[in-house]
Formats: sequence, C-alpha cells, structure tokens
Amino acid sequence: MGVMSPGDVGGDTQIGDGVSKRFIRDDIPGALITVSIYPIGHSEGDTCVPRNCTPAQIDLEQQIEYLICTDPSDPGGTQTWAEYEYDSPLADLNGTDLDLPDVATAEREARRLLDTWVPEIITWDGVSVF
Repeated sequence: MGVMSPGDVGGDTQIGDGVSKRFIRDDIPGALITVSIYPIGHSEGDTCVPRNCTPAQIDLEQQIEYLICTDPSDPGGTQTWAEYEYDSPLADLNGTDLDLPDVATAEREARRLLDTWVPEIITWDGVSVF
C-alpha cells in the first residue's frame, strides 16, 4: 500500500495528474482494492483540453477498483474478476459538483482526499458479487 500514480485511468476526461492507493487483503489472497482520484474536465459542447479548462469545468473523479487475481504482484496479468465504482468526491449533499479553480488545486485536493482512505474504512469482503 502506498500512494502511486494511476496513469490515465480517467481516459479522455482526465486533465491532470491523479493519485491512487492499493489495499491488499492479507486475509483474502488475491483480493485487491485500488482507489484512484484524478482531476477531470467537463463541458457542454467544447472539449476541455488538459490544463486549459475554465474553473467551471474542473472537478475530481474517484474510481474504486475491486479486483480478484491469482498473483497480487501482477494483478492486471492475473485478474480473474474486477468491478468498478465511480463517484464525484467533491459533490455536495444534493449531488452537485463543486468545481475547482484550476488543475493544480484539483491535483492537491485529489491527494488530500486520497489520504483519508485507510484500511479501516474498506468493507469489501473479497467476494466477486455486489
């Protein structure tokens, strides 16, 4: 477990550097959870290009990957099942996204939010059925 770069898990909407953290269930071999948080750009009509978005277009997305594999040192190569959940970690109680002023702020906020993920809050039992 540790903070790492998830690469471009956000695809075309990812506009900055993300961070991720992987949790390995020692008690359930091959059950891994990876939490990734990254800046995204959203707009209506025009494309928001990386690092060139207006403040009303910058948000964060959180991806949680639940994965079962046969070799935790090579999860992607030995994966037998995976499921993904997506969320906007900055949405208010009404579900409205709270936009960020710039990509650098979004990257810092992603790191701050990722730091709140600790093993004690992970509740997945390692079974591949939700």
